[in-house]
Amino acid sequence: MIMNCHARTVIKILGVLAFVAVGLLAGWPLAALADDHEHHHHVDWGSLNLSRGQQKNINQYESQWEQTYQKISPQIDKDKSDLTHELDSPNPDQSHVMQLQARIEQNKAQLQSASMNAYIHKKQELNDEQRARLHHMMFEGDK
Repeated sequence: MIMNCHARTVIKILGVLAFVAVGLLAGWPLAALADDHEHHHHVDWGSLNLSRGQQKNINQYESQWEQTYQKISPQIDKDKSDLTHELDSPNPDQSHVMQLQARIEQNKAQLQSASMNAYIHKKQELNDEQRARLHHMMFEGDK
C-alpha cells in the first residue's frame, strides 16, 4: 500500500512528538528549553574578611568563570532558540533535535563543571574560620 505525502508527514510528526514526549518524561527537553536560572546560593566573599592575597586569587577564579560563561552561554542560547524553532516547525528533523539537545546538555555540563571548579578553588583559599562563615552563609543563612 502506498502512503500519500500527507500521511507520511503525519507519521513523521507523530514520531517526533513521541520522541519529545519520551524526552519530557525523562526530563531533558524541559531543561533545555526552560530559561533556567537555577537558584544558586549567593556568596558575599567580601564579608569573609579576606586578605589581599585571598581576594586577588578569588577574583582570578571569578574572572576565569566569567570568561567561560561568556564563551559558552551564547551557544546555549542559540541552540535553545534553534531547538524551539525546530520543534515549532511543521516537519521537525528528529536527528537535528537530538543533536541540538545533546549540545545544549554538554555545554550546560561544561558550565556546571566550571562553576563548581571555581567554587572549590575559592573555598580552598579560605581558612577554617572563613570556611565556617561560608557554610553558615550558604546553608544556614545570615540572620
